[in-house]
Amino acid sequence: MTMTDKNKNANANANADSNGGATNQAHPIDSTRRKLAHTALHLLAEIPFATLTHAKVAAAAEIDVATARHLFATTIDMIDTALMNLDADAAVRLADDLAEEGEASLRDKILEGLIQKFEAMTPHKAALRNIESASHRNPLLAATLMKRFHNGMRVLLAIAGGEGGDNGDNGDGTQQGRTRNIRDALADTSMAAGLGVICMLAWRVWLRDDSPDLAETSRVLDTRLRQAEEWVMCFVPPSQDEGTSEGTGKHKPEVKPNNEEKDHG
Repeated sequence: MTMTDKNKNANANANADSNGGATNQAHPIDSTRRKLAHTALHLLAEIPFATLTHAKVAAAAEIDVATARHLFATTIDMIDTALMNLDADAAVRLADDLAEEGEASLRDKILEGLIQKFEAMTPHKAALRNIESASHRNPLLAATLMKRFHNGMRVLLAIAGGEGGDNGDNGDGTQQGRTRNIRDALADTSMAAGLGVICMLAWRVWLRDDSPDLAETSRVLDTRLRQAEEWVMCFVPPSQDEGTSEGTGKHKPEVKPNNEEKDHG
């Protein structure tokens, strides 16, 4: 799969994520959901999360409150959708940027994606401060934020090329191939979860980082990514052919030195 194909798939995943699984952004329900979610985020710049209601959001968005309740079971769902939309918009921009820039290391792509994510959230920082504060007293909101960070990192990895492909059959139908696919899938999940934690740690720094260039946030991201790289290297499994005989999967016989010294005289 080429980088262009990966970017197209990542764009499709981002669009589907932002629309609740649908890729047709022109659908009126999708636009209504987006408007309600964006309005809820806008209101939270001015009011605490605990006072946010369907009625307030619907009135501000000029949408019938019954429609708002039908589309969103809770106000947490509204916030989840708003953050999802921000992630999806940033993902599309990142995919376009990476396609234009050409080759770059996985780490550089991830760092660029994380920085773009925080830049996209900057206009909503006041609202996100309210949300972060409320999450300390609302376990469901906290869990929703963690899920959003994790899912956002899965999309970022797909764009950056950090996932192990489609994890399908490797073509030979062997148990070794199936095992490798399972291992790759688990590695992708672990990487997304780890990046989600890094993102959340940096997010808390970003909330108090008011510098125009997000210098402190960028420093924390760079440091945490380097730490993650060092940690991962401690657990990197050997390559496919390492310790095997010509990639057959059979271990090479151990060659022991001949310590027997013949007495010549």
